[in-house]
Amino acid sequence: MTDEKKLTSIRLEEELLEKSKKKARQEGMTFTDFVRKSLYELNDNIDKPTEQKQKLGQNFDIVYQFIQEFLLEHLLLFFLKTLNDFLNSKNFLKKKTMNELLAQFVDLIEKKLKDELEEKLKDELENTKIINPRDAKEIIIGCQEYTEQYILCAIITVLLRERKSDCQITPKYNFGDFDNIWNVIIGNLDIYPAYTWQGLEFNYSDLYINKDIRKDIRKKYIVDPIPNEDEARKTILKLNCLYKGKVQWIGYLGFNNDWNIVVKEDYAISKNLETISDLKSCKNIKFGGEPGFLRRPNGFNILNDPNGYGLGIKRENVIEIKHEKVLRLLEKEEVQVVNAFTTDPQINNRDRTFRLLKDDKSCFGRYYSSIIASPMLLQKHPDCYSILSLLDEKINRHEISKMIDDIDKKFKNESLNTSNELSGEKIAYIENIAYDFLRRKGLI
Repeated sequence: MTDEKKLTSIRLEEELLEKSKKKARQEGMTFTDFVRKSLYELNDNIDKPTEQKQKLGQNFDIVYQFIQEFLLEHLLLFFLKTLNDFLNSKNFLKKKTMNELLAQFVDLIEKKLKDELEEKLKDELENTKIINPRDAKEIIIGCQEYTEQYILCAIITVLLRERKSDCQITPKYNFGDFDNIWNVIIGNLDIYPAYTWQGLEFNYSDLYINKDIRKDIRKKYIVDPIPNEDEARKTILKLNCLYKGKVQWIGYLGFNNDWNIVVKEDYAISKNLETISDLKSCKNIKFGGEPGFLRRPNGFNILNDPNGYGLGIKRENVIEIKHEKVLRLLEKEEVQVVNAFTTDPQINNRDRTFRLLKDDKSCFGRYYSSIIASPMLLQKHPDCYSILSLLDEKINRHEISKMIDDIDKKFKNESLNTSNELSGEKIAYIENIAYDFLRRKGLI
């Protein structure tokens, strides 16, 4: 490629990025939420007759941002060029629907990605060392954007600060999402509080491209009807075999936090609802969900998948909202159904405000709590393994729910704002709760 063509490609890339960011600002949304909303809208219209090339052209920047959010950074320009070539190909003009067009493009990406990914993993993960320019004395812990993750991140942070005074311990609250496993693999993070089904899902996802992910996992792992320690430890052992030294899964923290489908108790009584399958009798369901549930293949898709529950919930009836606000939608009756976590304090109280619907088809996996660490960290600091292992079976569901409840009540008003940043006051409060917890357990 000539220097002139390279420059043109770079300018096109920058132009698309700025265009997407500008749209997000105009709509008063975070950049990530804007991307997801745009993808949902595109998905809703893919089977409707339209001028295909014009329609895909309008969403060019959305497809590009989808690639940026989910795929490897070094492949961005490659996929941008692939999409450009695809738009101008003869195959493009033969297709009749957006669904066919996008399916063909995804197939092309899948083939190219596997070739590129296999080569990258061979070079970076199977060699003796992964090059990481960060200070060897800094240990970075990352977590997702909800209270339980903040607590686990804070507990790990405080524990290491007390027992690893020779290192700088850096917590990154609100860092990444489901793909934090990948962030540990490539060295952006050293430690991340993860969940077992998340690990299985990520391992079999081929970086989110495999459409049969739920089916593939189900062939290999049958979930016990009742969560138990034996299943947790067996799954963690399997995960360490699956990841083959790319990350180290360390211990079972002592609780599971699964996805649950929840309705108000009075709604359940009026509609005679006991199981998720019973929702098929309900018309025009309005659903509220947190971003992870709506985005990941093992979440919302299962509710509509004919091989799952086949509820047929329309995307225009779906509200995406922060996890802390999901149950408020239900309380205000803005929706009839939401997804919630096993550890949510509101669904563990005794006032019977909410009802958890039974997963009668065992479609949702079991998310046992654990910790993952990079092998590079454990090579540099072997004692980190034994320190992190101190948390094994130290946190039960009642304890984590109580800490969540304490923090959410204290910062109820703060959780209503749209900012993803935690205030200094909230971080200090969470870390104080973590400190008190560790003192009670005799770990510091």
